[in-house]
Amino acid sequence: MFSVRLQPKLGESLSSFLLRFAKANGTSLLTLWKKVKNNDFVNPQKADIPLIDFAPLNSIYIQTLSQITNVACEKLLGMTFYFVLKKFSHSNELVHSRFLRGVIREYLHYCPQCLNEKKPYLRIEWKVDGINCCTRHHIRLLDSCKSCGNQIKLSAVEEISICPICYSSFGSDKYDDKVTEEDLDKQEWLLKTWRELFTNNNKHLSPSEVAIKLLFIMNGKQPNYNIDVIEQKFDKLGVQASSLMQYARKTLSQTRSVHIHLLLKILYINKLDLTTFFEIEIPSDFRNSIIPNKINKLENAICLSPWCKSYMKNDSIVKTGTSSKKRKSGEKLLNHIACLDCGCRFAYKETGELQEKDYFVQGYNILTGIQSDEFSLAELSRRTGLHISVSRRIVAYFQVRGVFKNNSDNKEVVDNTLLYEFKDSITNDVDLETIEKWECWVSTTQYLLHRYHPAVMKELILHKWPVPERRIDRGKIQDEMLSICNELINSEQSITIGIVSEKLRVTPNTLRKWGLEKYIHEMKNIQQTVKINKLKSLWHSLIDNFFNSRVGQRVLSEDVYDYIKASPPYIRKVAPELTAYINQLRVNHNMELEK
Repeated sequence: MFSVRLQPKLGESLSSFLLRFAKANGTSLLTLWKKVKNNDFVNPQKADIPLIDFAPLNSIYIQTLSQITNVACEKLLGMTFYFVLKKFSHSNELVHSRFLRGVIREYLHYCPQCLNEKKPYLRIEWKVDGINCCTRHHIRLLDSCKSCGNQIKLSAVEEISICPICYSSFGSDKYDDKVTEEDLDKQEWLLKTWRELFTNNNKHLSPSEVAIKLLFIMNGKQPNYNIDVIEQKFDKLGVQASSLMQYARKTLSQTRSVHIHLLLKILYINKLDLTTFFEIEIPSDFRNSIIPNKINKLENAICLSPWCKSYMKNDSIVKTGTSSKKRKSGEKLLNHIACLDCGCRFAYKETGELQEKDYFVQGYNILTGIQSDEFSLAELSRRTGLHISVSRRIVAYFQVRGVFKNNSDNKEVVDNTLLYEFKDSITNDVDLETIEKWECWVSTTQYLLHRYHPAVMKELILHKWPVPERRIDRGKIQDEMLSICNELINSEQSITIGIVSEKLRVTPNTLRKWGLEKYIHEMKNIQQTVKINKLKSLWHSLIDNFFNSRVGQRVLSEDVYDYIKASPPYIRKVAPELTAYINQLRVNHNMELEK
C-alpha cells in the first residue's frame, strides 16, 4: 500500500514527515495514523496531531511505523520530544510530564525562506517556544500566514507550505526581517542545545540531581555552599533559591521535574552547553551541605525543653514547613521543627547543632535561678540580654503553664471563650497581627497568655497557612507590556505571547495567570488591522499601476490578482471594496478597447 519511500529531512518533525509520507502515497495523515496507531488510542482526530510529536509512544506503534516507512525507531523518536522528556522526566508516564509545560507551540511558526525551497518541511525546533528565528537565513520566524494574516493551528496544516485558510504559499524569498547579532547568538545557542536535547544520548538525570547541579553552577562551582551568592543570583532571575532546594532535597509534596525554561536560562547565562552540564561532577562537600545529614532528619530530632513531658524524646516532634530561614544576624537555620507538647520551635544550625528559636529554653534557665522577690521583666531582660518584649513573651509562656510558682495563678486571666475564638480564628486563616488588634484584650499580657497557651500554640504548629500570592504592580506590568507591543507594531515584528513574555522576563503561563493575555490579543488585533490597512494601500497602488501598464490590452480578473499576488477569496474577505474596484476598472478598461 505504501510503495513510495521517503527519508526524514534534517531537523524535521515526525508529524511533518508523516504528512509528506502520506501525501506521497496518495493518502491522508489520519488514514496513515490509523494504520499505525496504538491500540489504546481509539480514534485519531486532527486535533490530536500534536500528540505525535509530544508523546509518540502513547499514540503510535513505533515499530509498525518503522517497518512501513523503513526508518529506524530511534530516528523516528528523535523527530519528537520523546528523548527530551526521557532525559529529565521523573516518571515513565511521559505524557503527563510538566517538564515541557508551556514550551510546545500550538500554532505554526515558520521560516518563509525555508518553506520556499524545492522540498519544504516543518522543523521540530519551530514548535519550541523561545526559538524565534531561523539561524540559517538569519530572519525571524513568522507566526501567521503572510498573506491572510491568520495564525494557523499546527493540527490544521494539511499541506506543508500551503495556508489552509487562504491557500496561499507560506514560502517566500522576499521576507527579510533580520535579527540582531545579539539575538542571533542566543538563538544559535538555544537551537544547538535543543538539537542535543532531541538526540538520544542514553543519559538521564533525576529532578534532584538536576537541581543540585544548577545550585552548584549558581554557586560559581565552588565546593563550599554560599547561600548569599546563590540567593542573590536567583533573585536576578526572579526565582526563589528555596524552591530549587526543595527539588534537590526531594521535599516537594509531589515529585516534579525542574522546568526546562529554568534549566536553559541558567545554562545560557553561565555559558554552558548541555554536554558539560551532564558531565559536571558535584563535590561531596557541596552535596552534603545541600542534602541534610542524617542527624538533621526528623526522626533524629528531640525536644530540648527541660519542662516538657517529651524532653529529650522524639515522640511529639513535627515539621513546620519551613526548610531554610536566615535571621537578621545572618545566622541561617535549616529544617525547622516543633514540639506539639510544649509548642517550642527548633531548627538546625549549618553546623548540624539543634537550636531552640524562641528563647524559651534560655528564659527557663535564667528563671530557675531567680528568687521570687527578685523577679521582674527588667531583671529577666538584663540577665538574658533580650529585649523586654521578648522577656514579656517568655514570662507569659511559663505563666500560662504554671511552671514557676511565682507566676502559677492564671485562672483569672485566661478566658475560655476567648481561647476558643483564638483557635477558631487560626483555623480560618486569621493572622496573629489581626488577632492582637482585637478590642477585647484588656492588656498586652492578657493577649500573650492566650497567644502562648498550649492549645493555641499546637493549633499554630499544625495549621497550614495559605501561600500568599506574589505581589505585582499589574498596572506597571500592563503599561510595560503595551509599550513592548507598540514597539513590535512599529518594527513590524509579530506580536506573540512568547515574544512579549520573553521581553518582560516572565513565562507565558505567568502572563496568562495575571490575566494579561487578553491585552496581547487586543494588541495583536490592532497590529493585524495596521497590517491590513498597509496591504490595502499597497494593493490599491498596484492595481492602478497594473491598469496603467495594460493600455490597449484586454484584462482578465486573474491577471490582476496574479499581479498583486493575492487570491480573490482573501481579497473578498479582508478588502471587499477592492474586489468591486477591480471589477469596475476591468469592465471600464475592456469597454474602452471595444470602442
